Amino acid sequence: MGCCSGEVEPEKTPNGDVVLVDQIRADRKCTDLLFLLLFFLFWVGMLIVGFTGFSEGNVNRLLYGIDYHANLCGQSNSVSTNGTANGTVVANGTGADFSNREQLFYYDLTSLASSVSSVDSLTSIPVSTLKTVCVNGCPTDFIPYDDLMGMLASASFASSSELLVDSAMSSIKKNYAEYMDDKYWYCEYYKYTGAALAADVVVDEWSSQYFANLSNAEMITSIKMVDGPCYPTYLKFSDFINYCVPSIPQNMVDFFNSKPPPPPGNSTTAPPPPENTTSSPTATSSSDATSAPTAGNSTDSSEFASAEYYDNLKTALNYLTDARDYLETYITDIYKGWAVILVAGVLGGVVLSMIWMTVIRYAVGFMAWGTLLFINLLFIMIAVFCALKAGLIDTDNQIGDQLGEVDSGGVTDVTDNDKKVFEVATYITVGLAVVVFLFTLLLAKRIKVAIAVLKVASQAVSTMPMILFFPLVQFAMLVGLMVWWIAVVAGLYSAGDVSEKEGGGYDLAWDETLRYMMLYHLFGLLWTNQFIVGFGLMVVAGAIANFYWTAGDTNLMPAAPVMGSMRRTARYHLGSIALGSFLVAVIQFIRLVLEYIDRKTKNMQEANPIYKYLMCIVKCCMWYLEKIMKFINRNAYIMVAIKGKNFCKSAITAVALLVENVLRLAAVNIVGDSLIFLGKLMVMLGAGVIAFLMTDLDIYTDPAEKTYLSSPLMPIILSCLIAFFIADIFFQVYEMAVDTILLSFCEDCSQNDDHPKFAPPLLAAAIGQSKELQSRGKGSVANHAPGAEST
Repeated sequence: MGCCSGEVEPEKTPNGDVVLVDQIRADRKCTDLLFLLLFFLFWVGMLIVGFTGFSEGNVNRLLYGIDYHANLCGQSNSVSTNGTANGTVVANGTGADFSNREQLFYYDLTSLASSVSSVDSLTSIPVSTLKTVCVNGCPTDFIPYDDLMGMLASASFASSSELLVDSAMSSIKKNYAEYMDDKYWYCEYYKYTGAALAADVVVDEWSSQYFANLSNAEMITSIKMVDGPCYPTYLKFSDFINYCVPSIPQNMVDFFNSKPPPPPGNSTTAPPPPENTTSSPTATSSSDATSAPTAGNSTDSSEFASAEYYDNLKTALNYLTDARDYLETYITDIYKGWAVILVAGVLGGVVLSMIWMTVIRYAVGFMAWGTLLFINLLFIMIAVFCALKAGLIDTDNQIGDQLGEVDSGGVTDVTDNDKKVFEVATYITVGLAVVVFLFTLLLAKRIKVAIAVLKVASQAVSTMPMILFFPLVQFAMLVGLMVWWIAVVAGLYSAGDVSEKEGGGYDLAWDETLRYMMLYHLFGLLWTNQFIVGFGLMVVAGAIANFYWTAGDTNLMPAAPVMGSMRRTARYHLGSIALGSFLVAVIQFIRLVLEYIDRKTKNMQEANPIYKYLMCIVKCCMWYLEKIMKFINRNAYIMVAIKGKNFCKSAITAVALLVENVLRLAAVNIVGDSLIFLGKLMVMLGAGVIAFLMTDLDIYTDPAEKTYLSSPLMPIILSCLIAFFIADIFFQVYEMAVDTILLSFCEDCSQNDDHPKFAPPLLAAAIGQSKELQSRGKGSVANHAPGAEST
């Protein structure tokens, strides 16, 4: 049968009465079809956007780097139809075949330092403007620092005189012959340098290693690291997602941190050599090395970088080193501690969540009343303490003597000014204590009902344990959505043109169509995400509603309440979910736009505090509006699941019921939210304790073991986060069960003049109607059941 095929024929007892559970299933019609159609058409557009991203995008642009001349590493770059690499737009590269060159290498570290004027974070380093080449494997051979200083010292004596240049290079080639090999040097592509070569030498135009073939003059400029065309590798590099990342020795970083940058032109202190490196046997003496001019130290300061070079390089090296070291350490510890994460985070999260839900079921009354008693006693103790401080309690009488003994540590020894302050504090705390006590008395009956609601919710969940795993279906749907969304984003992002940036280098640029597609795709993520969440909420509400409207009689419940609820939701109410999720998605999209405007107008807001204040107000209002809309949606979905009406009618009914029963709602929320939050916290902390105990085992603390952890921090933190996530999944079901039982109870009261006829025994006992409800037969007439009227 189709979506709007008509009503579901209810099952009846021999007397002709409608079985309670079938009141939920009877009289269903499709709701909010217009928005279901709109959602379907929107997803047709999403598929078109996805097809555009997959067909026009080049994901290799994300997997591999783009060099300084717009060539994409790891593939053959066809000649651009829009101009050469130095043109305004380069769509497809310059014709270089880099199929065997997958790594992007920043060959000139001096450009890194000179490009950084003020680095606030790693992401602010302008890496897109640095000089780069595509290479076949990251450099692992490097020139030891002492030897590099010696080569610089020898090169510093060379001037424009050809004789001095040849003499200096003769000395360098003799003393440092090993480092004349091309593997220690990386150069700008020969195509763009036209560097003078030694006689009878031919170099490929896309070669980036031709130092050994340079003329003596070009070698001198390369050794000085001024204008290239080649630059020495004095660090070891490793491949990180096809980018060559330097392995910077810690003592070099420490040097730059502990020493002020030398003044340009006259410093005699060179940075220390990297750790674990040895000088060449033919290296210059230590006195030569320590007095040798370095990059930034020369009698001719114009020939080398200024002292600012050291300051900028220090900052850049720190960010690069810290990021790499932390990342490598964390990833290694997570890999070695996978068993800790699995046992403590996953299994611990599941087991501890189940235990806490059992505790709530059997001890919720004790926990709730105990908490209220503790809060009342706490206010009284604070009031007494303030009274003692203020001298309002006479310590000469018997009670005062006893309190004075407790206060023998000098609690009452205060100045006259302090006594006045504590006197005011006493009156305030006494007033608060009275208010809390009256509030407790006023809500006592409703708290009793709230406790019963929580117990009934636990009972309902226990009768259908598979409902606890339904969020995994939601999770799988959300993961599928995110995988699709990220894949399309990657395609759209890589579908832009490679354009030249001001200051050098290239980046991807989007045209207007791609920008609008990305915005459309972003809204699709928000809407679909809320749609999946809404689907899960309505399925859980429909299943739990079966328990309430059968008065907790499992014999009257369907064999598979979760599957039945899923079928009803998918068959009749996807349109209502589409409408509710659309409203939340619009608000979320507006919040993202406001966040974007906020970031773009930071300078204007700093100049005028009024703008900053207004922006803050608007953002806060939108945040509250989203919370309110989600609250309305949640309760509207429950009423749709119970009565089968459309979204707007269900939302109005739900809000009206909640307003009429605001004190009941407050009591349930206070007790339920407190216990659920405490439960999440206890599960997370319990998993953390388990992870801590496991990481303290010898297999993780003994350096000789392969699973030795440099720090247990990351496995413990990850275990806690996973356990909290699992607890949140379990308690989401429980929270929805509580809300469904509460709203069903309110609807039952509304229909029957505040004398509910379908409340389960625990809830009936809490309101003193257990005898009346027990006398009721297991079947019930339809005119008291939800959904009996035609929708």
